[in-house]
Amino acid sequence: GLVATSMADIGNVFKIQTEDLDILGSQINALENTMSATAPGIIDFVNAFGGTATMWGETAADTAAFGATLSSLGVKGPEAATAIRSGLAMITSDGKKMQAMADIMGISTTELSRRMNEDLYGALIDMGAAMNGIEGDVEKAAAATDIFGTYGYQALAKLGGGADIYAQALKNVNVTGNELAAEAGVMADTLTGQWQRMKNS
Repeated sequence: GLVATSMADIGNVFKIQTEDLDILGSQINALENTMSATAPGIIDFVNAFGGTATMWGETAADTAAFGATLSSLGVKGPEAATAIRSGLAMITSDGKKMQAMADIMGISTTELSRRMNEDLYGALIDMGAAMNGIEGDVEKAAAATDIFGTYGYQALAKLGGGADIYAQALKNVNVTGNELAAEAGVMADTLTGQWQRMKNS
């Protein structure tokens, strides 16, 4: 089906083994069950943003958590993915734009660059929070819109209030991932155990 195809695409982009895709699928289901986000919506975002995510060293699970956060905040994933992708391209290729974003956030370009490389999604939430803090500052609002476009600006501004939601989403995917990996490990052990016993008997 469609979801299986999309998941296979995600596997290719993030270089995920087939058995680990099952874990990602369960992580996405966990997000759907605990947040106002749908699995197809999350998958759409991960697919749309996957190429950019891997460039910044982000995992598929964290990207799913970020997509679910956007969705919970009423932001359309694929549209946001496009806007954020072009905004990031602009910041990273144009020193003036990087400076403008750093000014909006009240930090140095070095610090902004460090945050983006360390935790892209956290940095995007920080950018959004900073955009929320510039209400009424026409110049800074124009600068942010110039970088991320109107939709991206609105998406990030909504995202600026979502740090807690994202933290919770990350917790969900990590807990689910660890539990499933442990279960898979247990299953593998049990099978090996059975096989050994059969050989010895």
